[in-house]
Amino acid sequence: MKILLVAAEVAPLAKTGGLADVAGSLPKALRALGHDIRIMLPAYSFIDAENWGFHSTGKKAEVIMGEETQYGEILEGKLGEVTVYLLKCDIYFARSGIYGSPEDGDYPDNASRFVFLCAAALESLKALSFRPEIIHCNDWHTAFIPGLLRTRYTNDSFYKTMRTLYTIHNLGYQGVFSLEDLEGLGLEPWLLTDKGYLHEGMVNFMKGGIGLADSLNTVSPNYAREIQTAEAGFGLNELIHQRQDQLFGILNGIDYEIWNPKTDIYISKSFSINTVKHKRDNKLALQRELMFKEDPGIPIIGLISRLAEQKGINLLVQALSVLLQNNKMQFVGLGTGEKRYEEMMQELASAYPQQVRIELNYNESLAHRIYAGADVLVIPSSYEPCGLSQMIGLRYGTIPVARATGGLVDTVIDYSAPSGKGNGFVFNDYSGKELQGSIERALQIFSDSNEWLELITRAMSIDYSWKNSALEYLALYYKITVG
Repeated sequence: MKILLVAAEVAPLAKTGGLADVAGSLPKALRALGHDIRIMLPAYSFIDAENWGFHSTGKKAEVIMGEETQYGEILEGKLGEVTVYLLKCDIYFARSGIYGSPEDGDYPDNASRFVFLCAAALESLKALSFRPEIIHCNDWHTAFIPGLLRTRYTNDSFYKTMRTLYTIHNLGYQGVFSLEDLEGLGLEPWLLTDKGYLHEGMVNFMKGGIGLADSLNTVSPNYAREIQTAEAGFGLNELIHQRQDQLFGILNGIDYEIWNPKTDIYISKSFSINTVKHKRDNKLALQRELMFKEDPGIPIIGLISRLAEQKGINLLVQALSVLLQNNKMQFVGLGTGEKRYEEMMQELASAYPQQVRIELNYNESLAHRIYAGADVLVIPSSYEPCGLSQMIGLRYGTIPVARATGGLVDTVIDYSAPSGKGNGFVFNDYSGKELQGSIERALQIFSDSNEWLELITRAMSIDYSWKNSALEYLALYYKITVG
């Protein structure tokens, strides 16, 4: 099968969150199954294309943007065995960020930037003589692809057999703009009506993608159920519910080549389910690196996350403010995000300088060492479409404490001491007190080394690779093309 996956970010080339991980890993798994899947994303100026081995194809995508014509030079390279195309158009993508900058906020021309990405992706297919059966669109940035296929390209025989899958990675980010932001781009007027992308007087990219794609999916089965409710639907739940027959939940996976404690080059001592004892060496090395007291009996709690409202950072600070007083424990947080949450974390570190370390950046190698050396990983999200950190934690024998929401429900099973079942600790209510109670339960089990070892072994035995999820995507692609 021929498939084109289009995304605004693809790891390791460009990344701000989980979308990039999926866009970089799923194609590798599908290619391994023998399918011709290719990736397309913008050639942001921070991507060192030459260093990554990209070269110009000598071809360009010509896109009419109202009264102007913009060109996207098509660069070609590889990520593993997967062909990747970069669309180079400096007026839109020669930026230091993907969507904006922390200092200045979102770029004011984001609407036209990503309309161009959608149109240029379609024009590139003809320039490359590549005719996929499925175009896999991801989040709001690629949501105009289904609309353009139904209007601008509807009478072009080259595109007639192409079908679209639209994946909702996070319904909280919908790409909402004023009509003025899209006027003058030469779009079919119908697209800017209620039947297209107009929603409550604004142009909503994601609303149009949901309504016009041939099929939809989200990144976990539970999230597919949640987004049909008013509580988690962010104003689009009724539209999503109307399309429930075309909505599927497919759990994300993690790249087992990257996240593998047996071969991880970033950690102090490789280990596996058969050599769990070496996790202790990684813990001591992490304590040394963070200038904590070196003691395997002191539990390390880790957070690797964007510091955003969705991620429950305020709950975590509330819980830790109590726990750090009453428990012999250490905490390390890695991530960056909203200023108020960064300040909260810094204040916590100042209050407990011997027990808390905060790294306000994203350090890939340190992330690996935290996964390998920490005992507990906290994911207190208000909502979480899928979540990848809990899967990585389980892979490394670092036990998740997670809220029962979204994909966390599908991956973290609450531990029950009497039955000996479960792989983590789950709380339901979105409150600091509930989170605190779950961490306390984890620490209680941690104090029994034999019971904790059994829990680690069970966690590491679970398979959350892309293998099964890729087969589910493949089945959905076939369903769309024959349906």
